[in-house]
Amino acid sequence: MSEPTPVTQSLAHTGLAPSHPVVDGDKQSRMLVNNPAMRVVQFTFDAGAGLSEHDAPGAVAVVLNSGELDFTVDGTVHRMTGGDVLYLAPGVPHAVTAVEASRMTLVITDVG
Repeated sequence: MSEPTPVTQSLAHTGLAPSHPVVDGDKQSRMLVNNPAMRVVQFTFDAGAGLSEHDAPGAVAVVLNSGELDFTVDGTVHRMTGGDVLYLAPGVPHAVTAVEASRMTLVITDVG
């Protein structure tokens, strides 16, 4: 887990694509924000890589920055392409499989 990001501190992450490339045959993640209010994580997936079914305790917003993913939500597959957004209610099971090399940003909020 990365260092906590103070809720009272603004920050910017720039130049992420070159510093966080898609790795052949793998998925990678980078924590960008980590505090009690939210976590922001950027994922890269090579084609065929993904995340097995799991859930999150908070509300989740997913932004597919580039590529194409099959995002399964509670058993229903949603084909996402660059620019698409998906919302998950807390506790909903979901999984991800990359159809092609992809970059995804995930925001998890504390619904306390």
